[in-house]
Amino acid sequence: MKTLSILLYLVAIAASPLAAGLRVSPVAITLAGPEATQQLLVSNDRQSSGGRDVTCMAQLSVGEPGIATIDAHGLVHAVGDGRTEIVVRDEGELRRVPIDIRGVEMPRPVVFEYDIMPVLVKTGFVPLVSRTTVSVKFTAARP
Repeated sequence: MKTLSILLYLVAIAASPLAAGLRVSPVAITLAGPEATQQLLVSNDRQSSGGRDVTCMAQLSVGEPGIATIDAHGLVHAVGDGRTEIVVRDEGELRRVPIDIRGVEMPRPVVFEYDIMPVLVKTGFVPLVSRTTVSVKFTAARP
């Protein structure tokens, strides 16, 4: 009996008007750094959309373009530090997604050990050696 009542409850929730409609994922965005991006996914569970991805069909806009931008495919780019929101509109429904962006105006410094050395090792320019014995000598080729 208890299982049947739980099942009926779940069916009622799934059929309720609150379960259908415009959904945006993620519901909040936090970006850190000048190269930070986040993909937004918009889906609509209404009859006309059939519960599918409508990101490219939805109207996407940013409250403050000096802080973030969003393209037609839902990719959010950090532009400046601050807080704003993305407004998503589809079939008369509206959702707002808050955005918090930090570290754009003061990016982290480039560290040779973590940013340059892996590239040199991957290209074969420098053999992989232990962290404590790195000794690289750069010389210019003579004509």
